[in-house]
Amino acid sequence: ARMQEGEAFVKGRFAEFVTITSRDGLKLSARVFEHPDARGMFVTAFIGILDIKTGTVQYVNAGHCPPLHRTKKGYDYIPVVRNLVLGITPNYQYESGQFTLKDKERLFLYTDGVTEAQTAAEKLFGPDRLKKALNQKELTLSDTLAQVRKSIQRFVKGADQSDDITMMILEFHHKKK
Repeated sequence: ARMQEGEAFVKGRFAEFVTITSRDGLKLSARVFEHPDARGMFVTAFIGILDIKTGTVQYVNAGHCPPLHRTKKGYDYIPVVRNLVLGITPNYQYESGQFTLKDKERLFLYTDGVTEAQTAAEKLFGPDRLKKALNQKELTLSDTLAQVRKSIQRFVKGADQSDDITMMILEFHHKKK
């Protein structure tokens, strides 16, 4: 499904309580705390809008893992604006930020299950191992995801998975006029 300008895809149990608008800048409103089943629960989110003409990404980070940006120098963490997780404080004002992807640069997003994957001895995979796994060698997008998955599997050595492991990668291609 194609998304129209100003639309956002939010999924999950409390998705109807999250509103995202982009007409006058990215705004995020979270009413997760209003749901009676949500007591003590929270949601992290990284919500971004990529301008496909310029490569500019306008985003709000609600307590989510910082994404990694691949430039000619390799992958590195983006120093993102940090905010509270969704559902903790009513009327919290989420600050937005922005960065720009240049032609053929990549953006890697993931859930905390990636960096919090652990061995039977409860040693975490961690952000440094994730960055190292991404920077091993230049691969296609799907092979990059497979490489990270294999790195996690080798690290945990068969230990039970304690959290979801979700990853997304995109490569920006600037349209030349």
